[in-house]
Amino acid sequence: YAKSVTDNEIISLHKLAAGDYYLKVVGYEGNTNEYTINWNLPQVSSLQDATENGNDKAHSYHLGKLRESVSVNAAISDANDEDYFMFILEKGMTSADSISITYDSTEAELDFYIYGSNGKDLIGRGVESYENGMTVNTINFAGFKHGVYYVRVVSADGGAVDYTLNANIGSADVNPDKWENNNS
Repeated sequence: YAKSVTDNEIISLHKLAAGDYYLKVVGYEGNTNEYTINWNLPQVSSLQDATENGNDKAHSYHLGKLRESVSVNAAISDANDEDYFMFILEKGMTSADSISITYDSTEAELDFYIYGSNGKDLIGRGVESYENGMTVNTINFAGFKHGVYYVRVVSADGGAVDYTLNANIGSADVNPDKWENNNS
């Protein structure tokens, strides 16, 4: 709250709780005039994400048991940042099941890998493709067995970029009809 007749009002937002706030501007004694509002807000990196503490296997972001598709928005903030995700597969996977990362490769180039339950045995590496101007790295789950797996996402070129991790599970028709090969 600021109340004066000077040309420069300053309202501190310091220590305000998170929430919605409204600004009401009223002219002194009902007067009207043009004015400009300037916001001096602290810089917050857009490259902070829910996985920020998941920079090693021991602190991996847990996706849990993958029974259905899951998406997580995340970011790699610099050359030293690594994101780890842990997930459990309860059943054998099909060629319709996969995990991928989608990002803008004009900002940075990412690599991602899947490791076995010990976090050391490399099981797969993302295969790059392009969709709608975005880069998509995909690992197909065909042949993956029941167990614990870890995904590791890193910057291949030291750059920073936001990305989305997508686990696509159960997208195949588990009960195809007996006439599927006869679509005429």
